Amino acid sequence: QSAKLDRIAQILAEIRSNNEKAVVFSYTLAPLRILEQRLKDLDEPVKTVLFTGEKSSEERDGLVQKFKTDPDCTVFLASSRIASEGLTLTEANHVLFVNRWWNPSSNQQARDRVVRIGQEQIVQVRNFVSEGTIETRVSQLLGEKQLTFDELVTQLEVANSSELIGDLL
Repeated sequence: QSAKLDRIAQILAEIRSNNEKAVVFSYTLAPLRILEQRLKDLDEPVKTVLFTGEKSSEERDGLVQKFKTDPDCTVFLASSRIASEGLTLTEANHVLFVNRWWNPSSNQQARDRVVRIGQEQIVQVRNFVSEGTIETRVSQLLGEKQLTFDELVTQLEVANSSELIGDLL
């Protein structure tokens, strides 16, 4: 039983009914497999592909093509460790994280499979956290890490701008 997976399945059914597509990331495979089964068991099943490191590169290529070309295949379930690089999935306009990896840049790379050049739709990104669990603390830590990173990048940009201005004068 998982209220989180129930809610995600409900959202994915709504996305399908709106003729849209979604990519769902998890750093562990168990929630993706459970979600895949829940989506199959709905009164109006949601067609999915499951993209994991257990598949050969040819199988993974086939899954990507199926998601891109089959209008009935509306959900791409993916391991964020395997699918965070080298894919372009701009057919989707929803990104859902069942859980996130401890490294914010890995999560951003996963998100960027959908949010990239060529994307013509507004993309909704959702992170799901079960309150009162370790996920709550992980989510806080990820937020703090992202804030630290953003502050560092801003400081570097200001420093580089100052140097460039000094060089121009």
